Amino acid sequence: MAIDLFISMKADTIQESLYIKCNMMQMPTAQTNPFFIAEIREDQAEKLEMLFRYEDLLRTKLIKDKKYIIERTDIGIKIKKKVDENKDYMEEWDEWTEFSEMIFNQLKKVLEED
Repeated sequence: MAIDLFISMKADTIQESLYIKCNMMQMPTAQTNPFFIAEIREDQAEKLEMLFRYEDLLRTKLIKDKKYIIERTDIGIKIKKKVDENKDYMEEWDEWTEFSEMIFNQLKKVLEED
């Protein structure tokens, strides 16, 4: 595997008691606090270290905008943005995927140059 991008949306379940923790498909439950998530993953140790260095740069650039959260994981980084529930969800999703792909493509260029 080379550098990879996974884009998703995650929210907190409001009533955990109604949610059965198992592998079968269930009816959706009420949720709150939704975030868009872009996970940038890398499995090569030397490129992962480079990704972590660029994570620091992204943090200094994006942290000024309080709507972004950047987290380090064992296999890469996660960039999160709170979903604005007052805006059209599909427009927000489209903007998020464009933003995520732009960041990913820039990082991919840098990591693959090595």
